[in-house]
Amino acid sequence: ITRDSALLINDIKNTSKLIDAIKLIISDDNYRNNLIKKGFLNVKRFSWDKCAKETLKVYNKVLSN
Repeated sequence: ITRDSALLINDIKNTSKLIDAIKLIISDDNYRNNLIKKGFLNVKRFSWDKCAKETLKVYNKVLSN
């Protein structure tokens, strides 16, 4: 869902990786601003209208089988 607009931590039990990620986002303005910019672009892929249309497609497919 986030594509490249988020810094993902795969091992949630590894607190040092989480700390490093938080430090990176706090300390690196360019990195943080780039994530924000990508996030605003990424969110354009989603809308309630699109969700409703995709859900209707699934319902129609299920009902036609």
